[in-house]
Parts: sequence; C-alpha cells; structure tokens
Amino acid sequence: MLSSLLPSSRVSLLLRPSLFSSRTLALGGGHADPNDVTKWIEDEWVEPIIPPLPPRGDAKPPKTYELSCALREDWQEGQRIGRRFRDDGRIPGVIFGNGPPGEESGTNMGKHHPTNKRVMVTSSHKDLQREIRVNKNPWGGNSVESRVYDLTIESDYELANYKAGDIIKVVPRHMQMHPVKNQIMSVNYLRYWPGRTLSIPLSPVNEELSNALKRGAFILKQNRHVEVNVEDGADIPDFIEVDCEGLVLKQTIRKDRLILPEGVSFAKDVREDFLVGSVFGRAKLMGDKEEEK
Repeated sequence: MLSSLLPSSRVSLLLRPSLFSSRTLALGGGHADPNDVTKWIEDEWVEPIIPPLPPRGDAKPPKTYELSCALREDWQEGQRIGRRFRDDGRIPGVIFGNGPPGEESGTNMGKHHPTNKRVMVTSSHKDLQREIRVNKNPWGGNSVESRVYDLTIESDYELANYKAGDIIKVVPRHMQMHPVKNQIMSVNYLRYWPGRTLSIPLSPVNEELSNALKRGAFILKQNRHVEVNVEDGADIPDFIEVDCEGLVLKQTIRKDRLILPEGVSFAKDVREDFLVGSVFGRAKLMGDKEEEK
C-alpha cells in the first residue's frame, strides 16, 4: 500500500529506525506500541542501533600549551640587537635551568653541561601577546608565567644540542613589559620537569555564599600566587581555588581555604600560616556586626 503511493526514496526515509523508536513515538504523541506502526508501514519493527557510551574513568589527555622559538648566537645580545629583534616582530629571551636531579642531564652535571647550558632564543611577539591577552588572572595580571609550554625549536642550524623540531617543556619567566605601551619586551624560559616548583595564581570561588562579599565587602590580597609541586602525569592547574564560603568581615584567609586538585601539593616553602588576604568593608552598610562577633 505505502510503496505504491510514495517513491522508494521516501519509503526508505520513513522506515529509518530512528524515526520510529519507542522514545520518539512517546514524546511525539504517537503509538506507544511499535507493532501498530509496523502494521501501517507493512514492515517489521527494527530496533535502533545505539552506539555504546565510552567507559567512565578514562584518563583525559593532559592540557598542552604550545609556543615556538628560533635559536640565536651568543653574540646576538645587547640593547641594539634586542631593539632590532623587536622591530622585526621577535622577542629575545633565554632558555635556562637544570634538568631533573639524579639524571645525567640533571643538576649534578652543572650549568656547563650541554643540556643545562643557557641557550639564546627569540619568540614571536604576536604569539606572546596573544597568550598575555587570553590568559588573564582573576585577581589581576596574567597567568602566562604559571603555565608549562611545549616550546618547539624552529631553526635552520643546530646550537647547544638543539635543532629544528626539538620540543622542550618550559615555564615562561622574567617577563618584562613596556611601561607605557604594555607590550612585551623580553621573556626567558625555565626548563620544566615533574616536581619542579610552580607558582600558580589564586582564583576565588563560592563568593555568593558569603554575606559580607555579597553586600559589598572585598578581599585585600596579600598573595596572588602560591607555590606548588605537580606529580608526574597529573594535570597542571590553571588556578588554585580559594573557598570564600562563609567569609565575614575582618576574617583572614589562610592556607586551609585553598583547594588543591588531585596530584598537586604545596611546596615545602609554603608555611602553615600562609596568608591569602583579609576581608574588608563597611559594617554599617552591610549589617554584619552579629557575624563579626
């Protein structure tokens, strides 16, 4: 009956299992029993094939941030050379720092070892300005110097055992900005390995659960970053959250309110009385005298 009234293409479209699943019919007000539908379309009911969901608990790939740089000779340094690089859209810098302790390329070999030697490089001004613009810190500044980047070497020659295509894990350091133009002038790169101390910016959460902060109080920051160590295989956090739930006026925020992700621990230099900041505001306008007591 139906095949004689409609072209074969429309019949095949009507017979698609996804259009006549029991869930679709129930939501659309159609027949709940699929047998009634098979009588109308003169075909037998076909169960829809649903692809299986991925198993829970699978490890997601770690976040990676990428930058590139070009090698430069040791004689290419100084104010004049740096100005020429900046005019050409290149930012001068240095790769420095020892490798992990206990290895042949580690701290035991000294700074004169080829893998620990200072290497002169230049980076793209456009790429660095993009990173500064995108990676903003909620409490001011940027979080570029708190992230681990895969630095790719792009050069036509080999220098200090580095050649084109090599990838080095680094953390930007000593970033200098122009005082008026707010443009980057130079940046260095510290070699990174799991366990090396990182300075991660702080970010407040649960501010709506504090009556003082909702009524106009603010946190006077004493520290905007905290030093942590990240285990091998763990994700490096963009921020360390500061729990602001229940904060009242004149309360100090210390280390116990910092929320560390899995695989992240405080560095040994972080004291137990580490001070994040204090809550300030006008009590008369907010009516928090009872909470302060």
